[in-house]
Amino acid sequence: MITKWIKYNLLLLLIAFTTNCFASENIFYALRFKSSDRMSSPEATMHSLKKHYKQIGILVPQAFYIDENGVVGGEIEPAILNFAVSKSMKIMPLVTNYRFDKQKAHQFLADPKVQRNALAALINLCKQNHFYGIQLDFEMIAKEDRDALTQFYQSAADIMHQHGFVISFALAPVVTEHPDSFFLTKIYNNWEAAYDFKKLGEAADFVSIMAYNQHAGITTPGSTANWQWVNQIVNHALKYISAKKISLALPAYSTYWYVGTTTNDLSGRVMVKMRGISYQDVMTLKKKYKIKFYWNHDEKYYFAIFSRDWLNEYLFVEDAKVFRYKFNLIKQYKLRGVSVFDLGTEAPAIWKSLLD
Repeated sequence: MITKWIKYNLLLLLIAFTTNCFASENIFYALRFKSSDRMSSPEATMHSLKKHYKQIGILVPQAFYIDENGVVGGEIEPAILNFAVSKSMKIMPLVTNYRFDKQKAHQFLADPKVQRNALAALINLCKQNHFYGIQLDFEMIAKEDRDALTQFYQSAADIMHQHGFVISFALAPVVTEHPDSFFLTKIYNNWEAAYDFKKLGEAADFVSIMAYNQHAGITTPGSTANWQWVNQIVNHALKYISAKKISLALPAYSTYWYVGTTTNDLSGRVMVKMRGISYQDVMTLKKKYKIKFYWNHDEKYYFAIFSRDWLNEYLFVEDAKVFRYKFNLIKQYKLRGVSVFDLGTEAPAIWKSLLD
C-alpha cells in the first residue's frame, strides 16, 4: 500500500514538472562585421558569442546572398565561423536576395534554371562547411511574385531535406491580411503579402517571424516592438502555422530617434532619423544626458524623451524586463523558441530569461 502511495505521488510530481517545464530553442543572429545594419561593435558580438555560446542552440550568421543570375555570394565572418566550429555549434547561415532588390528578385524567381543553380551551390556550401542548414530571408518581394516565391522555398526545402539539412524561413511580422490604414496597406502590399504562411509553414522545419521594427524610419517615433503588437503577430501566425514550428524573432536592440540629415542627398536636408543601438549605447546616452526612463504599462516598454540642442530626441529601450514580457509569449503559446536579433546588442540580463 505504501509502495503504491509513493508511486502515485511520484507520478503526480512528474506530471507537474513536465507541465511547468519549458525548454525554448534559442537562436541568435550575428551580423557581418561591416554590415550597414550593424548596431554594435564586432567586439561586442564576439564577446557575447564567447561568453554565452552554450546558451545558443543555433547560430544564424548574416552570410550569403543570391543575385538575379542565381550566383551565391558572401561569406561568414571568419572569426565567427572559426569560433562556432571550435565549439561544435549548430550553424545555419542566413541567405538573402541580393540587397532586397524587388526587380532582381523577380528576375531570379522567374527562372527555374538559375534557381536550381543557386540551390546546388547552397547544398555544396552546407556539405563543405558541415552547416546544420540554412535560413532563407527573401524580403521586399512583389506580391505578384508570391506564388513564385512559395514554389522556390518549397523546392529549397525539398532539396535541403534530401541531403539531410534543416531549412527555415524568415517571415514578415503580419498582424492582419486586411489592413485598414494607408500605412499598413502600403507595408502589406510591398512586403508582407508575398508570404504564404500556410504553405511556407508546411515546407519549413521552422520559421522565424521577425517581430521587430514596429516603428521604423518612415513612421513617427515609437516602440521597437511592443508587447501587444507582438502578441497579435503570434496570434495571426498560429492561424496558419503549428506552434512547434514558430520561432519568435525578438529584438535585442533599442531604437534612437533624433534630428539628422539625409545621407544620399547632396542638399543635406534636415529630417527625423532612426537607428538601432545596443543596450550599452542606451546606457551611455542615459548617463550623458541624465535621461529618465518611463514605463508604458499597457504596451510593456521603456521610453524616454529628452532634449539635445533644444530639440526632442526619443529612446525606446529593449532591456531584460521588456524582453521578458515578450519571451513569455513563447511559453504561453508553447512556441518552438526564440530568434534573437542580434548578438552583441542585448542587455546582459536577458540571458537569465533564456536559462529559465
